[in-house]
Amino acid sequence: MSAEDPTPQLERYATYQEACRDFRSTIPRHFNIAEAICRRHPDAVTRVGLIELRPAARNTYTAGALDYFSDKFATVLAGSGIARGDAIAVMLAQSGALAVAHLGALKLGAVVVPLAPGTGPATSDLILKQTEARALIIGEANRGDVALEPGGRSSIKAIFVAADAIHSHIVSGGDRSFWREVYEASSDFQIADTGATTPAFIFCAHAGVGAPRYVVHSHAALIGSLAAFEMVNDFELGEGAVFWTPGDWSSMEALFGVICPAFYYGIPIVAGNSMDFDGDGPLETMAACEVTTAVLSAAQLRAWKSNHPTPRERFDLKLQRVIVTDSGLTQEMIDWARTDLSVSLQSALIDVEAGPLAATCERWFKAKAETVGRAVPGRTVETLDSEGEIVPRGTPGRIAIQLPDQSVPVDYLVDPGATSTAFAGDWFVTGRVGIKDDDGNLLAAHSRNNRPT
Repeated sequence: MSAEDPTPQLERYATYQEACRDFRSTIPRHFNIAEAICRRHPDAVTRVGLIELRPAARNTYTAGALDYFSDKFATVLAGSGIARGDAIAVMLAQSGALAVAHLGALKLGAVVVPLAPGTGPATSDLILKQTEARALIIGEANRGDVALEPGGRSSIKAIFVAADAIHSHIVSGGDRSFWREVYEASSDFQIADTGATTPAFIFCAHAGVGAPRYVVHSHAALIGSLAAFEMVNDFELGEGAVFWTPGDWSSMEALFGVICPAFYYGIPIVAGNSMDFDGDGPLETMAACEVTTAVLSAAQLRAWKSNHPTPRERFDLKLQRVIVTDSGLTQEMIDWARTDLSVSLQSALIDVEAGPLAATCERWFKAKAETVGRAVPGRTVETLDSEGEIVPRGTPGRIAIQLPDQSVPVDYLVDPGATSTAFAGDWFVTGRVGIKDDDGNLLAAHSRNNRPT
C-alpha cells in the first residue's frame, strides 16, 4: 500500500482493539471520488461495475464504461456553462444514468445534490432554490415533479431528462435529453484537481422540526466510509461479490454505505426499480443477479421475514450477508438470519452528518442484539452530556465524534447556526442519542433533534 493510498486494509489487524490502537486514515491532499472510483482498477475494461435491470433487458456497465460515459457527461456540463463548485441536482431512480450523472458532476468538480425520485414539487423546488442548483438531471417519469424551468429567476441553467428509450426520446421546451447529449459529447475530459476537503455532496437532512438542514460533505467522505465498509463485510471484498440495495440512491446511507465504497473496491452493484418485500421481486432479483450482499433497512428486513420466512426453499439465492444500516439488530433477526437465511447479519450506523459511526464485524467480535456495533477504527465516538462531558457507560448521551475527523461535514447551507451548534470544542455533536456498554457496543441510537436551535 502506497503512502497516499487511502484504503484502510483493516484485515491487517488481528483484533478490533489492535485496529483501534494502530489504524489512522490516510487522507491525500488531492482526492476526487470519481477519479478514485473510475481510475483505480487496471482491469476496468472488463470489470463489471453495474448491472442495470430493465423491464425487458439487462444492461451491464463495466468500470471502464462508467468512466467513459461520465467523462462525456462532464464535457456536456462544462459546455453548458456549469463550473467547478456549482451544485448539480440529480433526481433519478437506481440506474446507469444515475451513476454516470454523479461521476460526471464530481469529475467536473461540481457538487452533487441527490434527490429521491418522487420528491414533491414544493419540496424539490425549495431544495433547488436553496442549494442554488445550476443543473438538474431527472428521470422522465418524474419531470412533472419539478416546476422550475431553465433561465428566468431560477438558478437552473440546464435540465437533462433521462429516459429508457435513449435514441427515440424527444424532450419538450428547454429540456435536453441526457443520453443523447452523453452519446454526442467528447470523452476527452481532464478530471478536476480537487482537494480531499473540496465539497462533493449536499444532503438534505430533515431534523424533524423547522426547515431542512443542508449538509455539505467533501470528497474525503468516501475515504471516511471505507473502514466501516470493510468491517461489515468481514474484509471479504474479492471476486464474486455482488451488492444490491432496494432503496433509492439519494441518501448518505445508500451512497456512502453501499454505492461509492462498492465501486471503489470494484464490486458490481445491481440497479433496478426500488422494491418492497410484499411480493417476490426482491428475491427474484437477488437470485437472477447472484447477489451476495443485500443492504437493507430494519423495516425491510422485518418485511422480508414476515412475507418470505424460508426464502431458500423457493429461490436459488447466492446470498452470504445482509447488512442493516439504520438500527440495531434484534436477537430474533439474528437467529432468523443464521437459520432460515443462512447468512451473516451485520449492522452499521451511518449518520447523514457524521457518516459511518459504528459497525459490526464477525471477524473481530460477536454482534450483540440491540446494538449497531462498535466505533469504526480511526474514529473516536463517545456519548456526551449537555456540558460536553463523556457520560458513564450505560448512560444515554449525545453521540459525538472527536475532532479532527475527515467524515464530519465541511459546512452547512442556509442555516449558518448549524455549524456553531454541531461543533463543540473538540467534538462534533450529531443529532442522535445513544448508549455505550462496557464493551464499547453502541446501543440502538435514535434520530433526534437534540442540538440547541
